[in-house]
Amino acid sequence: MRSSAKLVWSGGLIFLLALFSVSQAGHPALTGNYNLAESKVSYIVNHAFKKATGISKSAKGKARCNARECEVLIAVPVNTFDSGDSNRDLHMLETVRAALFPVLTVRGNIESSLLTKPSFTTQFQVEFAGKTATVSGVVLKLDAAGGVLKATGSLTLRLSQFAIKPPSLLGLSVDDEVPITFESTWQR
Repeated sequence: MRSSAKLVWSGGLIFLLALFSVSQAGHPALTGNYNLAESKVSYIVNHAFKKATGISKSAKGKARCNARECEVLIAVPVNTFDSGDSNRDLHMLETVRAALFPVLTVRGNIESSLLTKPSFTTQFQVEFAGKTATVSGVVLKLDAAGGVLKATGSLTLRLSQFAIKPPSLLGLSVDDEVPITFESTWQR
């Protein structure tokens, strides 16, 4: 459960950053300010007996791009992730301390040299469950057409990065690593 919320928030932030990056990728004329128009962030929590997937479509984000870099800020309310099991989602909210830290935040600066590529790997600062960690290995794929910027990608969060004790079932804990995928659309 903690893994789910953490991954979802992290994923939301990361995908917003990715969208911001798309605006610059090979398109210097797209400099300016962007808002996250649509997003889908998914996380997977793995357990020896089960796999759970949670999805949020409620991320908010802004990006400001100039000739040197894009500055990105993404926020995802933790309570917007849905795994299809309300009991599991409630446990996840408790595990990630959502009552005290209701928003997952992703911040980062993407250098313009990376934005000229259709895909690249970068890192972001993720604030989740009251802790901040640098998440490296964020893979971003960008596509810009007709004034709309799309970013997709993936990353892996570790619950231990955010001091989240992995929940257990039948004496076995969920994996520390939580894969996250994201899709996002940004508009000027």
